[in-house]
Amino acid sequence: MLAAAVIASVASFGAFRLIAHLPQSVRARQIAGTVDEIVDLSEDIGPGRDHIRGAADAPVTLVEYGDYQCPYCGQGEVVVRELLISFGDDLRYVWPLAAERRASRRPDGRGGSRSGWRPGRSLGDA
Repeated sequence: MLAAAVIASVASFGAFRLIAHLPQSVRARQIAGTVDEIVDLSEDIGPGRDHIRGAADAPVTLVEYGDYQCPYCGQGEVVVRELLISFGDDLRYVWPLAAERRASRRPDGRGGSRSGWRPGRSLGDA
C-alpha cells in the first residue's frame, strides 16, 4: 500500500512536469477543447411579461422560479423584501412569468397562470 502511494505521487509529479513543458498554445487549445458551451436556461426578462422589482440597471439580478400556490415560495417573499431593502439599487429581483405559464399548462393544452396574476399586480395581490 505504501509503494502504491509513492508510485502515484511520483507519476503525478512527472505528469505535471511534462504538461508544464508543453507550449502554451497547445495547453490553451486542450483546455478550450474540453469546456462545453454554456447553455443559458433562462429567457430574456420582459418588463411587460415578468414581475420585476428593483432598479433596471442594477449590477445584480436575482431570478427566482417558483409557483404562486406553493406555501414555501410565499414564505420566501419576506426574505426577498429584506434583500431588496438591504441592497437597494444594487439588486433587481425577477419572477419570470413565462416559467409560471409553462408550469401551469392544463391537461387540455390551454395555458395561463393558475393564480390569476397579471403584469402590474404585486406578488402580494396574487
